[in-house]
Amino acid sequence: MNGNEEFAKRITDLRKDKALSQKELGELLGVSNKAVSKWETGESMPQMKTVIKLAEIFEISPNELLTGTRLDINTADSGADEATLQAEESIKQAQSLEEENKRLSMKLKGAEKSRRNTILICFAVCLVCAAAAILIALSNPTDRDKLNGNVDSVGKSNTYIEFGGEEFYPANDWEQELYYSNYNEDKRYAVIYDENKKSHELTVYCDKDSNFLTVPKNGREYIYVSKKGRITLSAENVMNVYICNSNILAEREQEVKSGYYYDLEETLIYGDWVLIDREIYDSEDIKEFFKIYDNRTKPDNAKAITKQYMTEDAQTVVIYINNGYDIGGCIKLGSLFKDNKGNYYIYSFEDSETYLLGKELKNLVEKEY
Repeated sequence: MNGNEEFAKRITDLRKDKALSQKELGELLGVSNKAVSKWETGESMPQMKTVIKLAEIFEISPNELLTGTRLDINTADSGADEATLQAEESIKQAQSLEEENKRLSMKLKGAEKSRRNTILICFAVCLVCAAAAILIALSNPTDRDKLNGNVDSVGKSNTYIEFGGEEFYPANDWEQELYYSNYNEDKRYAVIYDENKKSHELTVYCDKDSNFLTVPKNGREYIYVSKKGRITLSAENVMNVYICNSNILAEREQEVKSGYYYDLEETLIYGDWVLIDREIYDSEDIKEFFKIYDNRTKPDNAKAITKQYMTEDAQTVVIYINNGYDIGGCIKLGSLFKDNKGNYYIYSFEDSETYLLGKELKNLVEKEY
């Protein structure tokens, strides 16, 4: 049994001795029950300050929590400093191993992906003749494909589609991103209306009782959303707000371009604390965040402020949004930075503008959970 496994068993036993659930222990520490679960399975190690809090809750020393060794009372004073140093070193080593394991895991997944790509390439060579036949067929599209290709109003903001007794409207950028990953497969007929209320028949993809339609046209997929399927940025639709290290986030995204496996949503949900500087998950805190965000203002000298203060230390705000219909995902809201007076600003990725959020945001982004 390695050090992580021993620590995992020790923390599990101590928690049960105190008759605490993972959720109850997490609430005492200000972390999620997922974080506690990962400690108890050996997937990760807590920060040193959290180890000290755990030791206080379990009424033992940090050294005993980490190593399982109780200090003799006669040597406790002389050995306290050494125990603390040992505890800190153990945490550093465990966290270093944890990060290395994550990077190795991504590289292994990338290698596996490359191997699968090689197999697919070989398979594709064997299908050249069949592909040629398909291309010939595609050069003579079906009537429905021709119909969608000839409907110029598809995707324009002043259009809407009637289907199943409901009206569907063009998706905004967030809706396009979130709904696109939940692609529907059933083909159906619908009617689209342009700005002059002129109707055109076209083919859409959707499931029964779906809140969105997928409209193919010239190789692109356009998303149309019903009124009840609309996704708006509000505290009610957001489950988590993540303040991320922009440099590490950029590194992870670059690894994706290099062929390594990486899933932002999965990484955030399961708590990548190398990437995440702060997580806002309490419902009241999320409400407070959006109260501040909704009252944002655009300063007169926005460009000068952005140029001076949005440095490489700026953080990226990522939200996990869900519209209540099992459709959700991560959206990058913007870059967060502050000036020399402590005022927070956000450079919005939606409209490429900088907004003042004020000093009140400090209570959330610098809050200890």
